[in-house]
Amino acid sequence: MKICSKCGEENTRKKSDICKKCWRKEYNEKNSEHIKEVNQKRYLKNREENLKKSKEWGQNNSEHVAKRRRESYWKHVENERTRRLTNYHFGHLKKSSNCQVCEGDIKLDFHHIPPYRYDRFIITCKDCHRLIEGKLIITSDKQKQLLEKANRLIEKIKNKSFDGNDKKTPKITREELLKLIWISKYEHHKLAYILEWNFGLKPTDVLNLNKEYIDIKKIKVPENFNIKSLDIMPLRNIFKIRALQKAFTKDCKTSGLLETKPNVKFISLSQSKNVSLSKNDASLAKETEGEDGNRK
Repeated sequence: MKICSKCGEENTRKKSDICKKCWRKEYNEKNSEHIKEVNQKRYLKNREENLKKSKEWGQNNSEHVAKRRRESYWKHVENERTRRLTNYHFGHLKKSSNCQVCEGDIKLDFHHIPPYRYDRFIITCKDCHRLIEGKLIITSDKQKQLLEKANRLIEKIKNKSFDGNDKKTPKITREELLKLIWISKYEHHKLAYILEWNFGLKPTDVLNLNKEYIDIKKIKVPENFNIKSLDIMPLRNIFKIRALQKAFTKDCKTSGLLETKPNVKFISLSQSKNVSLSKNDASLAKETEGEDGNRK
C-alpha cells in the first residue's frame, strides 16, 4: 500500500508521492489569486440567479436564517456597535455627500478602516465599497485608478491621529486625572473627563454620546464616583463644547496642571485611555480629596 509522504495516509495516486488532499491544498496555496478570479467570474455570471435562489431559500427557512443572524451578531458584536455609532453620528452624510472615490451619489456606505473605530471611515458607493474589499474583478484601467485613489485615502486616515497621539499634545497621568475629577464641582464635567479617558472620543462625540451605546461594566471609574451620573447623558442637553473646554481649562488651572503642562488640551485625556481607575486608586482619590478640602 502506497503512503502519502506528507500526511502519512493512504495514497491512491500512482504518479505522485502525496495524496489527493495534500496535492489540492498545495495547489490552492500556489494559485490562490487565479482561483479567486475564477470564483469571482462565476459569481458575477450567475449573480442574479443565485440571489433569487438564496432569497427563496431564506423565505422558506426563516427560523434558520434568524438563528444564523443572531449568532453572527454576537460573534461580531463590537463591530455591530461601531457601525451603529457611525450611523448615529454620521448617517446624515449619506444624504448630503458624494462617494470619495468616484464622486457618485447612489447607495452610499461607510467603509471602516482598521483599527476599527466609529470615526475611522471613508464614504463610498456600493460598487466602490465592493471594489475596495476585493469583491469585484478589476477589468478596466478606470477600476485600477479608483482602487489606487481609495488606497491613498485609506493610507491618509491610517496615518492620521484620532486618539490624541500628537507630539505637541502632552499626556495626562493617572494621578493628574484623579486630581481633575476630584477638583471639579459638577458631575457632568467629571463624567465628560471619564468618558474621554475610557473611549478617546472627540469633544463633540463626548457630548453626543448616549447611554445605550455604553457597556457600563467596561467603564473604568474611581471607586467613589457615582455611576448613576450616566443617567444625565447625552451631555449636549446640559452644556456645549465651549463650556466643556472652559471647565477643563479652569480645573487644570486650579489643580496646577496648567503650570507644568501649558499646552494641555481636553483630548490629552485620551492619551492613557483604558488605564484602571478603580480600587487600586482609592488612596489617590482620598489624597486629592484631602488636599482640596470640602470637595466630594
